[in-house]
Amino acid sequence: MLLLLLLLLLLLLLLLLLLLLLQLLLLLLLLLLLLLLLLLLLLLLLLLLLLLLLLLLLLLLLLLLLLLLLLLLLLLLLLLLLLLCCCYYYCYCYFCYWCCFCYCHCYHYYFDFFKYSYYYHYYYYYY
Repeated sequence: MLLLLLLLLLLLLLLLLLLLLLQLLLLLLLLLLLLLLLLLLLLLLLLLLLLLLLLLLLLLLLLLLLLLLLLLLLLLLLLLLLLLCCCYYYCYCYFCYWCCFCYCHCYHYYFDFFKYSYYYHYYYYYY
């Protein structure tokens, strides 16, 4: 009878040990699951950061494109200004073909061509 009781106690002890081992295994599994979840969260955060960086790069590219467009527009405006500035009629003066850069009145100059000397023209038309 005592032997049977001892055997039963041993079996119970073994069962307790098995339960403890099972609990330990479950705890380990839970820890692994937690680690996996943490890794997944980190990966998601990294992906979000990458997306933000890409968005910032796109914004920078857009800003650069806008700046380039503005520069092109400014260049076009300058060209237009130069074209508007230019005399459209044929000028008979020797020194003046652009209205912006001198005070040349070409028709007047053409009519008065034989009245004045060459140097007087030069002086008169380039203040």
